[in-house]
Amino acid sequence: MGIAIGSGTDIAKETGHVILMKDDLLDVVAGIQVAWATIRKVKENLLWAFGYNTLAIPFGMGVIYPFFAQLASPELAALLMATSSLSVTLNTLRMRGYIPPIRRQGYVRLSPIAPTAMIKSS
Repeated sequence: MGIAIGSGTDIAKETGHVILMKDDLLDVVAGIQVAWATIRKVKENLLWAFGYNTLAIPFGMGVIYPFFAQLASPELAALLMATSSLSVTLNTLRMRGYIPPIRRQGYVRLSPIAPTAMIKSS
């Protein structure tokens, strides 16, 4: 993986996979932490969608008809699918306030030479 700093040469910016706009290497760590949180959120969304649809699809197919003599109307099926999409969307919106742990308040830099050496201040 190539990392270029925004004030670097044009060639470095063209070939770098990550381009830092500021001269702070902690942005690389913050980017990796955001990527991990995004993957975790994608897995949560898949879990919610699969779980919800695993329960709702048999209901829509009429599996409960022999027990309760009820069929799902097309309107109810559309509502169930909209609810599934809404739950995934709302879960994703929870990422809007995400701050990577490296950027949360209370952490101080130990040394300008070792920017990833951080301690939590009291």
